[in-house]
Amino acid sequence: MTISDQELCNKIADGDMSAFEALQKKHKGLIYLISKEEFESGKGDIHEKMSINYEQLIEDVSLIFWQDMYKSITRGISFKNQYSFVNLLIC
Repeated sequence: MTISDQELCNKIADGDMSAFEALQKKHKGLIYLISKEEFESGKGDIHEKMSINYEQLIEDVSLIFWQDMYKSITRGISFKNQYSFVNLLIC
């Protein structure tokens, strides 16, 4: 049985860190792709000008996203439907 993102967020809001880890695992690939797309979107080709490890930079951006998401969830994020968490990620 797959637990919904809303259920995971409810558990996270109640302090369940394993639920946060499950949410991260479920959406890790999507967050990585979104972060990578932002760097490769042609906005000055910043990814080609970076003198630091590009892959590490994407991982760092993803980590910052998850830290911000955790704060939002613990403040009581809610969803209108089963797809709204993914919609939130790609907006």
